[in-house]
Amino acid sequence: MALLTAVYVFATIVLVYMAHRANAISEQNVRDLTKLEQERLRPLVEVRIESDDPFLILRVTNQGQTPAYGIRIETTPPIKTAMGGNGSYPQTKTEKSIGIIEHGMGSLGAGSSESAILGTFSRVEEVYPEMRFTGSVTFRSFTEIEYTSPINLDLRYMKGLLHVNHKTIHDVANQLEEIRRELGHFGSGFHKPHVIIQSAEERRVEDEAFVNEAREQLDKIADDNKKAQQTSPANPRPFGTSGMASADSASRAEAIPEATGDS
Repeated sequence: MALLTAVYVFATIVLVYMAHRANAISEQNVRDLTKLEQERLRPLVEVRIESDDPFLILRVTNQGQTPAYGIRIETTPPIKTAMGGNGSYPQTKTEKSIGIIEHGMGSLGAGSSESAILGTFSRVEEVYPEMRFTGSVTFRSFTEIEYTSPINLDLRYMKGLLHVNHKTIHDVANQLEEIRRELGHFGSGFHKPHVIIQSAEERRVEDEAFVNEAREQLDKIADDNKKAQQTSPANPRPFGTSGMASADSASRAEAIPEATGDS
């Protein structure tokens, strides 16, 4: 009886241990799955500098699945906007801090981006001759997990690149502004549109009359050329000769004495 009790107690201890072990494994699996899901849905903030000829643009993008909070950017050297220079207005050269970097951003939605103009390529190169920026960007997820991503921007590859000008949203805005201005002129009476209404039959008659008139002109030109060829001499004299040549030859022939038998 005592042996059976001991076996029963031992089996119970083993079952309790196995159940505890299974629960621990299940809890670990839940933690791993939760962590994987958080990583899949985590925010992912990227900092890059793009070229929009002739300017350089600093762009901060959240490529993750959830919003990013408390975004802070630190670079060496600190990135600033380089203003002024030749062809700019005003031409006074100044460097100003960028709010995105100086103050950071409270939040950035998934798939959203914020940008700031750094200046022309030549002006930025003048301020930052090495054209390299290193640092890090720090941000949090909605679960208060903090992430840090490195920043390594090397702009030397942009030197000497050729660009093709494409139509941008600015060109569309300019066209819409011109249309708005013209419509405003029409509405105010400053410009009065001139509208000509013509039926298809009238247009066809005008086209036929134009074609017939063109044919008559061509026929007239051809007849004039034909008449000019008919009235011209068949064998025109060579340049530099005259009609007196035959008369001179006849007079010289009369001056020659006739040959007789007395000679």
